[in-house]
Amino acid sequence: MQHAVDLGTVVEKLEQLIAFRAPEQKEMWTLEDIARYSGLGYRTVREKLVHQPDFPVAISPLGGQHRIWKAVEVKGWLNRRRER
Repeated sequence: MQHAVDLGTVVEKLEQLIAFRAPEQKEMWTLEDIARYSGLGYRTVREKLVHQPDFPVAISPLGGQHRIWKAVEVKGWLNRRRER
């Protein structure tokens, strides 16, 4: 028994898998990356964590609400918080 395969769907899924990298492998992090790495919920990261006074400064390469952070700075900040 043969199954029909939609090549477009297969290519799309492969592209998604190739594009996905664990946060630890990226130099710049999105809110989603910070949530995944920290184990906190996306909403908690978006509404509370990144607004802490000593949290690393975000970069807005496209302006507006699209922000990214240097992964090394966020990792350092999280590690310092965990040591307390």
